[in-house]
Amino acid sequence: MTTGKKQVEVTIDNFWDLFPGDFAAALADGLEANGDGEYHLSNDSPLVTRLVQWVENHNRIAEIQSEYRIDRVSAAMVICASASLV
Repeated sequence: MTTGKKQVEVTIDNFWDLFPGDFAAALADGLEANGDGEYHLSNDSPLVTRLVQWVENHNRIAEIQSEYRIDRVSAAMVICASASLV
């Protein structure tokens, strides 16, 4: 289905330019770093699913001129990056 909106691929590089980071930070709350101080999250995590759905829900807002898409790898990366910012 074509919506006439500009297609925008959401990545870790542009997420915070497009969306407020509070939802991703809330999802990241409680993630624990491994021994190296890094955060890892499986691409099939329910947290990833929630972020993907949240981004796609923005497409229902009529005033938005873009249609956003985020893949599961980018969603996991955004959540992990948000965890390191909290």
